[in-house]
Amino acid sequence: MKASKDTIFYLIESTIKSYRRFAQMGLQQIRPDMTIDQGLVLSNLIKNPNATQKELSELIFKDMASISRMLDALEKKQFITREINPNERRRFLVKVTKTGLEVNQAMIPKVVENRKQALTGVTTADIKTLTKILTKISNNVSK
Repeated sequence: MKASKDTIFYLIESTIKSYRRFAQMGLQQIRPDMTIDQGLVLSNLIKNPNATQKELSELIFKDMASISRMLDALEKKQFITREINPNERRRFLVKVTKTGLEVNQAMIPKVVENRKQALTGVTTADIKTLTKILTKISNNVSK
């Protein structure tokens, strides 16, 4: 079934895609070899240093295979290291390297700038209303 441009869901999806394109272009100015999703994985690893791949998957709404590919790319760029977990050999211990921390720090001002630009003209009341509506929709389909 093709999405109708008349539905709120089309607008939500279109908005997300537009913002991701915009944010990716901004990120390219800081780090041409970094994707938005790789940046999300890196920042979430910093915030959640003991996160498993499954937890990362849930945090950034990506499947396990995508997380694995992103971790491979981050490791290749030397932003993270992976070691076998001595307590559970089927899992890796993922650590952010000094380079990874530096890249993340360099991205933060651009992320803040991108969000500020995207929210230009949007009031706190608008955000509260939108949050309330999106939460209702999410709750309706999560039951």
